[in-house]
Amino acid sequence: MMTLSSAVLSGQHQITVDSAVESVLLPCRTTDHLPGDARVEWIKSSDRKAHVYENGSDRPGEQSQYYRTRTKMDEEPLKTGDLSLTLRWPTDGDSEIFTCKVSIYSYNGNLQREKTVLLKVKGLFLNFFNLNITFRPHWILSLSYSKYFCIVQFSFFFLYSNFRRKMFVELKLVAICKKIHTITIRALV
Repeated sequence: MMTLSSAVLSGQHQITVDSAVESVLLPCRTTDHLPGDARVEWIKSSDRKAHVYENGSDRPGEQSQYYRTRTKMDEEPLKTGDLSLTLRWPTDGDSEIFTCKVSIYSYNGNLQREKTVLLKVKGLFLNFFNLNITFRPHWILSLSYSKYFCIVQFSFFFLYSNFRRKMFVELKLVAICKKIHTITIRALV
């Protein structure tokens, strides 16, 4: 009879990263030997499947398209017990609870264990300095500093239609910024 150590899988981790990082590791480990037909699902709390691993391979067809090219697990995670998920280019939209769900199917019934990871992705902060010197009748020196909180989103869309041979490519970069504060110093010389 197969059992899963609930002490190893249970619990919740909280991870906080900046949106500028290349990747983040969502940890999930077990000391139990898992059978080759065990199923590992990483599910975002909004019921999006971030990653699915079953029968020795990833199942990209079962993943949300939003995560299909952004996630990976180590090779042979069932043998090593390292079920952690690497999420590439985390964004503010990824800030949520992720659940690592392990399912084992046997003649005695199904066995499931879960572990949750709370991911918080902080936005991008940009600092701008501006120096203006004006010399009209008087010299005016102006120095300003502004700090912005930005969330940057990148999307790529490609559509090819064989009917009349149309092709459409869209590349979009959106930065949503909010000014946090500005300091300006002006001097009349």
